[in-house]
Amino acid sequence: MNGLGLLASCAAMFMFLQMFPEAVRPLNFTFSNVLIVCSRISALEEGMPIRGVAINVGFGDDLLVSSYVIDIGITQVFLYSNTNIYQFS
Repeated sequence: MNGLGLLASCAAMFMFLQMFPEAVRPLNFTFSNVLIVCSRISALEEGMPIRGVAINVGFGDDLLVSSYVIDIGITQVFLYSNTNIYQFS
């Protein structure tokens, strides 16, 4: 990811976090986009609490949100397996 993409991703995450103090209720598209950002910048640990927030506001069964939670899980497994390969070689 280039610098501009990383900057845009961090800005999207910042704007998401600013929604809650302003009492703005996020949509399912908001959650899916933030989860995409987490996957792209490898912020996988940050992505899982966002899933918890999605459940709390009523998007636990939403297919769009769930598909990106699966994407984060797959990315995490992929990164973990590559780390283990390099540790033992």
